[in-house]
Amino acid sequence: MSTIALTDILGVGRLSRDKEESTSPERQRSVVDGIGDMLEGQITGWAFDSGVSGRVAPFEREELGPWLSALSPECAKRQCHHTPDTPCMGQWSVMAAWKMDRVTRSALHFHQLMEWCREHGRAIVTADGVNTTTKAGRQTAELMAMVASWEWEAIQERSKNGYDAVVRAGRHRGGFVPYGYRPTRIEGKEGWYLEPCPEAAPVVGEIVRRIIEGESINAVVVWLNESKTPTSLDVQRIRAGKEPKGCLWRVGNLAKLLRSESLLGFMVTDAGEKIMGTDGRPVRRADRLISDGQWSSLQAALDARQTNKGKTARRDSAQLIRVAYCGMCDRPMYVNKGRTWTYYRCSSKTVGGVHCGNGSVPTHLLEEMVEGHFLHHVGDLEWLRAKYVPGRDHSKEIEELRGAVDRLTASLAKLNPGPALDRVVTSLNAHNERLTEIEAEPVIPAQVIEEPTGETFREVWERLNAKGRGDFLRDCRVQVMWGSPAEEFDGKRFPAQKATAKSPIFHVHFPEDIEKRAQAWARSREQSPLEQAA
Repeated sequence: MSTIALTDILGVGRLSRDKEESTSPERQRSVVDGIGDMLEGQITGWAFDSGVSGRVAPFEREELGPWLSALSPECAKRQCHHTPDTPCMGQWSVMAAWKMDRVTRSALHFHQLMEWCREHGRAIVTADGVNTTTKAGRQTAELMAMVASWEWEAIQERSKNGYDAVVRAGRHRGGFVPYGYRPTRIEGKEGWYLEPCPEAAPVVGEIVRRIIEGESINAVVVWLNESKTPTSLDVQRIRAGKEPKGCLWRVGNLAKLLRSESLLGFMVTDAGEKIMGTDGRPVRRADRLISDGQWSSLQAALDARQTNKGKTARRDSAQLIRVAYCGMCDRPMYVNKGRTWTYYRCSSKTVGGVHCGNGSVPTHLLEEMVEGHFLHHVGDLEWLRAKYVPGRDHSKEIEELRGAVDRLTASLAKLNPGPALDRVVTSLNAHNERLTEIEAEPVIPAQVIEEPTGETFREVWERLNAKGRGDFLRDCRVQVMWGSPAEEFDGKRFPAQKATAKSPIFHVHFPEDIEKRAQAWARSREQSPLEQAA
């Protein structure tokens, strides 16, 4: 430890109660003055806190705290020019107090303060024996700090044991509440628990529905922000009776929420791992917000987006991204900016030596052609919205129960007869009974049904902007093939539409269900009124 200049002394005092005569401010100041005389230094400032408990951290005290902070980088080096009117750590080298308990009564806070002094080259001197300006005093203080750290570790261990007990009991430990839930008390039980929030839980359901049906996370975030849906932080502020800050939803935060099994009621770590209970099963601390079937479909939808992340990076740049494909090599077409217009061109153009020979087409021209064909072919049909219907599948619970049975069975060999062994055997029997019950139930797969909307494709199209129309085409699974005139083309995909100097390839492909409806509608239009009546 470097030598500490003893000339600048910070006098520190504390009084818990005004009637505490034995530790009066006058007596404490008198003792500190004596320490200053002993060190042949001068008192450059005073930090005297009245009505403050010794359990309050020195760094958090109203008077002392500012003297432990740096107002500028020079403060830490004691090269600043601040005065006692603007307290900072640069104005003193020794902290003097009547007794150490006037600085702090907490072992943890004492340990933290000693570490701070060691790091910043400051000393502490008290009339009850602490003096870190001398070698012996530093050794004594280090011993006291060591004892304090041992006590702190013991406190941490006790706190952890208490925390673990709360967690394994499925109780809410306080602090952050996962979105979609709210804290509640249960009659006859100790502590707090979580339950689905009447306001936020339906929002989770709507978010999940939108993602499963094909909306991007970014689009859902836009919807949440435009509808002014409170975020998790604002929800908690509202519950606490505080004014919400109007925080915005973020793509990263929503993606994390959608990947968290807290949606299923499980307690998870910050890393997203489920916490196991004493019965060997994951701790479920609340009712689920979504079903297992919805969870599986949600994860599949998110995985598909992750797989196509590179392909969708330019999705918003043009209407036909991931809709238009090359009629010669089947590769997707992307946007390329020319001198006058922007063009759709085959992505093989960017791969050296493999360009298929397809030419470019102005974006506005291809988009107008697609719009005309789309509305002519299906414009007057009713748009049917895909609706997810959850099934019933206990596969996930069966897997968890089997894992729990394996873990509990492995623990049997390590236990002696007694209460612990009895609890394990009881859990094993309960798990096996539940396994027998759910393994006998049939699996009902989830399905997607078409729900009438009362709107035609044309009506939906006309109320959307350019980006919305692109999303609509992708949601309808429409694909467009384009090939500009070329001399050589094998015509494997569309034999009747070989590219010639006079006939470029242009084909709009609809999913089978929409195509069948369009053909049936077209046939009905061709029939005479008498045929239709028959």
